[in-house]
Amino acid sequence: MAGEAQRTSITGRIEFVDTARGIAMLCIVLGHLGVAPINYVVYTFHVPIFFLITGWFVSRRLGVSAFAKKRARTLLVPYAATCVLIIATYVIRGAIGADGSRPAGEELIVWTVAALYGAGSTGVPLPGPLQLFGTTLPVQSIGAIWFLWACFWGCVGLRALLALKREWLRALIALAVALFGVFSAQVFFAPLSLQPGCVALGYMYLGYAAREYGWPWSQDWPRKAKTAAAVATGAVWVAYIFWRDTVVFVDAIPGLHWWSIFGILAGCVTVLVLSWLLTKSLPRVASPLRFLGKYSLIMLCVHMLEMHVVNYSLLADAIMAAGAPYVVAGGCVLALKFTLIFVFTWLLAKWAPSRKLFGFPPAAAGEKRS
Repeated sequence: MAGEAQRTSITGRIEFVDTARGIAMLCIVLGHLGVAPINYVVYTFHVPIFFLITGWFVSRRLGVSAFAKKRARTLLVPYAATCVLIIATYVIRGAIGADGSRPAGEELIVWTVAALYGAGSTGVPLPGPLQLFGTTLPVQSIGAIWFLWACFWGCVGLRALLALKREWLRALIALAVALFGVFSAQVFFAPLSLQPGCVALGYMYLGYAAREYGWPWSQDWPRKAKTAAAVATGAVWVAYIFWRDTVVFVDAIPGLHWWSIFGILAGCVTVLVLSWLLTKSLPRVASPLRFLGKYSLIMLCVHMLEMHVVNYSLLADAIMAAGAPYVVAGGCVLALKFTLIFVFTWLLAKWAPSRKLFGFPPAAAGEKRS
């Protein structure tokens, strides 16, 4: 696995890592369908694996300030652009009097506050000052792009930790920050998904530590030992799935118990191993997943917009009113949903202004053929 794991595409990306990102991004979309059996599986790994992978690739090449500016450019600019489109969508809905919409001015206020607060769920405990406006209404969730703020805080925090010379101190601070995120979020939820970002830092540190210490050590294992370890890790993950833990990373709830982290990490490692096997054995099957993984940032923002723009319930009701059974209506809705996501992700990944917005370099000749 050592040689194959480092196999890169013509753009210098590690292929199986992009496959894993693509699988995780598909699972994020599936998790938003609200189907319990699906959620029992995907919620065990789909967000943490992104943070682990991110931590693996964080380096000291840039100073802390330059690193923070680069991450702000690649994460927060797409966040702001997506928020502008979400706000515009609801203002237009309010202006035309769409079903379930508020007046345009109210929609503007509600969604602007949601964008500025950056919470991924509605109903989180808010700091006291926000209760002084004479309302008990919670801040509206901005949706899954809360992840971009959490990723920003985690990345910058990890890069700052790498400036420290003592590894034990880095580990201690990463643990303390993660615990602060978990316990403080039960009392109040800070703006811009700061507490999920604190928990993300813990996972990013684990990804960094795995690269620095775990990976070189594990490469010396005999092949049978690696296989046994992979099987044992997969068994832990399966057991964790059947335990039906509550992992709500968006609210800084990483699990019901402290040892939930072992089940989560087992899920992440198993998905990475499966991604390596898929990329090695079935490259044609893995190819679209690698594409989605490479452009997972674009896919996330597209997914958020289609959720806000398209009223799938209204569409399903119309199909059933025409005489189609529920299963057919649901299948049509899912087909439309994934078609919109895949097509617009592909188009934006190829469009030069979009690539610039999301921080990607101009498409290389080889990439255009992919």
